[in-house]
Amino acid sequence: MLLMGQLRAGLRAFASMGMEPHQVLERVNLLLLDLSELWMAMCSYGIFDPRTRSFKFATAGHQPPMLRGPRAMLDVHPDIGPPLGAVADVRYRSHVVQLPKVFVGVMYTDGLIETPGLDMSDGFARLRNVLENSPPNPERVIEHVINHPWLGGTHEDDLVALCFGSTLGP
Repeated sequence: MLLMGQLRAGLRAFASMGMEPHQVLERVNLLLLDLSELWMAMCSYGIFDPRTRSFKFATAGHQPPMLRGPRAMLDVHPDIGPPLGAVADVRYRSHVVQLPKVFVGVMYTDGLIETPGLDMSDGFARLRNVLENSPPNPERVIEHVINHPWLGGTHEDDLVALCFGSTLGP
């Protein structure tokens, strides 16, 4: 856990310098390689600009965020870079999505979509279904995710979901 705390501190430091998401991940990758050559970590980092409604993000081994507009899902198919610590000379890529005035996004860990005995794509489809059938409001979406029956039972990994969005219509 000490290592993860150091990575979080590094990510905050690099983010506070105003770097683009891919640059933050590249720096955190080098930090991890400096701290330990035995560990890897997955990470997604994004910046939402409410003035322009743009969402810039980069991923290191993580699934991309799920995004939903007022009436439908927004398809996001970015390049997923390797986990932090896996490759020394890696170039991550920032992706930009223009969001509508009303939207909700979910960034999540693998533990939320992995269920022992099931394919990860099934968990991905379940989370997408919850998001599609929830009101486009971050508080309501997180309630639906947390209270959904498929989250019951035993999980071997962490369960983390970050919901964000805008409910300000036209």
